[in-house]
Amino acid sequence: MNDSSSKHEVVKHSAAIQIRNNITLLQRKAWNVLLYHAYNDLMTLDIYSISIKKLKDYLEYRSNDDEYLKEIIRELVNCQVEWNLLNKDGNVQWGVSGLLGAAIIENGVCRYEYSKILRERLHNPNMYARISISLQNKFQSKHGQALWELCLDYLGSGRESGETPFIPLEQFRSLMGIEEGMYPLYKTFAQWVLKPAIAEINRVSDLQITTDYRRQGRKVTALKFKIRRVALLPAGDGRQDDLFPELEDMPSVVKMLTDAGLANNDAWEFFRRGFEFVDKA
Repeated sequence: MNDSSSKHEVVKHSAAIQIRNNITLLQRKAWNVLLYHAYNDLMTLDIYSISIKKLKDYLEYRSNDDEYLKEIIRELVNCQVEWNLLNKDGNVQWGVSGLLGAAIIENGVCRYEYSKILRERLHNPNMYARISISLQNKFQSKHGQALWELCLDYLGSGRESGETPFIPLEQFRSLMGIEEGMYPLYKTFAQWVLKPAIAEINRVSDLQITTDYRRQGRKVTALKFKIRRVALLPAGDGRQDDLFPELEDMPSVVKMLTDAGLANNDAWEFFRRGFEFVDKA
């Protein structure tokens, strides 16, 4: 496990976030857990192990269908990661590797390995995001999780706001795992992929995302995401609540602001920041 084990965060290299592949939601989550579990030993061990029970616990996977988990791991071996897709570091190096090199399940334990080249990329990366293992389980959409990780990658550690570069639309479709020919019209792509992904991030995570558009005439050709980190309210049962709870759970001040017509998230921002926005007005 990595140095963020107390927070259950995986240090994930940009190369493993900017994936040009149709990876499923549970495959992405499972790979994050496997990397989290192996991280501290990436350069000292060749093979890592985790019990199937522990893997299920991390994933909050309640099914007894272990065959499905085997299928997920099988696909991770077959799935290729291509790095430097957005040339985030200005480096011209290109690389490709399977997400897993091999895996064996025996006596309730999964043993797995990465290619040596990928291990070198993954360990102590210069460009990385910290992915919360517990928070990722709140995502129900592979597009929401993929965009969330991409935004975390560009926000970086310890920053409260940031933005991605403009991402050409076709490249963004690849990052979201949209196969060629799916949602050929931007209108349908936005309706079924982009807008739901942004809405899910804003609802379940500590990020708030807005979008800028680059157009040629009326045609959208590229997207930029502006990112702002907001506080998640502590949950009484040890889990993270939704970013903005229902009105009946709100402090009276927040409820007064929403009753006056202020948007739910803006009302919470005023409350959390001690009305600094009001003071500056």
